[in-house]
Amino acid sequence: MRLIVGLGNPGPDYAETRHNVGCWVIERAAARWSIRLARKGVAVRGSGRARSKLVELAGMLDWMNVTGPPLKGLLRELNLTPDDLVIVHDDLDLEPGRLRIRPS
Repeated sequence: MRLIVGLGNPGPDYAETRHNVGCWVIERAAARWSIRLARKGVAVRGSGRARSKLVELAGMLDWMNVTGPPLKGLLRELNLTPDDLVIVHDDLDLEPGRLRIRPS
């Protein structure tokens, strides 16, 4: 199983800013893979399949700079390791529309 987590910031001040790109990716992935998202604890979550791989999608509902402890709890709840985790977030060092993938 893969846990794909989208980070963002809550509230109307951030709703349409690039800080929420992680949450937007989770919403698009859920639509593409027909995964129903529902609020569960600290995230909007849903489980399903992406091709043949089981995935858990999670859009965190708190400020991106305080998601470490809840994310650790989510990994523990799902019995996953950091190797099973994909985090999607914005990076102000990149131009909008650019993507960088890091293995760590």
